[in-house]
This record gives sequence, C-alpha cells and structure tokens, in this order.
Amino acid sequence: MKPIKIGIVDDHPIIRDGFKTILEIQDEFLILGTAKNGEEAIKLAESQPDVMLMDIQMPIMDGIEATKIIKKMNPTICILMLTSNSTGQEVIEAISSGASGFLLKDWETAKIIHSIKEALFGNFPFPWSTSSPSAKVKSISWNQLPFPLSSREREIATLLILGYKNEQIASELFLSVGTVKNYITGMYKKFGVKSRRSAILYLNKYI
Repeated sequence: MKPIKIGIVDDHPIIRDGFKTILEIQDEFLILGTAKNGEEAIKLAESQPDVMLMDIQMPIMDGIEATKIIKKMNPTICILMLTSNSTGQEVIEAISSGASGFLLKDWETAKIIHSIKEALFGNFPFPWSTSSPSAKVKSISWNQLPFPLSSREREIATLLILGYKNEQIASELFLSVGTVKNYITGMYKKFGVKSRRSAILYLNKYI
C-alpha cells in the first residue's frame, strides 16, 4: 500500500516541525516537504501531495488564497486548514476556496491522523459545534434559495454545513440515520449535486 503523501504549511516553525515530527513516524505517511507561507505552499503543491495541511493566517500569502490557486492547479489535492481560532468568515472563505476540512492545531495525534484519513475518504472534518462563535455566523438566507426547503430540511442543511456526520445529525434531531440519509439524498437532487462537499459549497453561496 502506497503511503499518503503530505505537505505541511505553517508560518510558525514550532507548529510546522511539530506536525512533521508526529506524522513522519507513521509508516502510512510520507512527508514531501514543508512551507512557511502561501507562495511556498504553491511550489510545494507541484510535488503532487495527496494532502496538504494549510495554516490560514500567514504572511506574504494566506492559506485561503493559496488554497484557491492550488485547487485550480490540481483539484484532487485534499487541503485541510490548520487553525486554532478562526473567524467565521475565514471558515466560510476556506470552504468556498476548496478546503476539505479543518484541523485544530492542539488536537491529539490520533485525532489528527484519523481526520486526515476521513478527509481522503470524502468526509469533512469540522471541529466546531453549533454553539461555537465560528458556527453562529453561518446563517443561511433560506428565502434566497431557488426552491423552498421544509423546516426539517433546513435543520439538516444547517448541521450539514457545520460538518456534522449523518449519525450526529440523527442524534441531534432524534431521527434514524436512514431518515437523515433520505433527506440528504433529496437535497442533493434539489441542489443538483452528488457529494457532501458539493452540497456544502452550494449552501455557502446563500450565507
């Protein structure tokens, strides 16, 4: 089995070297290199990593702008934003730019590894709950949608954009997982999309 190729981008050497150290000792990962700003991240992306861990706030070029450029260069690269205290607007911009999820810099190693693998399987790691400041800004303008959504669909769509998994949505709304899947499938058809990430990007247009 081929190792997962990773690039690490952060302007703080302690963070950058820390992630490199904890990941390169894992047999399943191969660290292709590190970068300290968005411009260097773009050059690093030329080495074709499977995953890039990208800090948001950096000098010269921030992680959001770098993500936009890298995703245009190679849409298959999975970019996970590294953060400790992002604003709601940064979260929205990162998702719209093509980010595949978010990692908190102070997470335990096991959780970081798990989230990287989750993202590669198409899931969307998202560390904040609906009670967090970042989540509170995510207010969808339902009346601007080109079609009406039921109150239940709105509830599920809100949790979907906050990164909840089907099991978490089911628990939050006291529904079965099967019911949640049916609702989400129905919304995919309304949105004209085929994936969770595409649905999130679609909803972000109305935030």
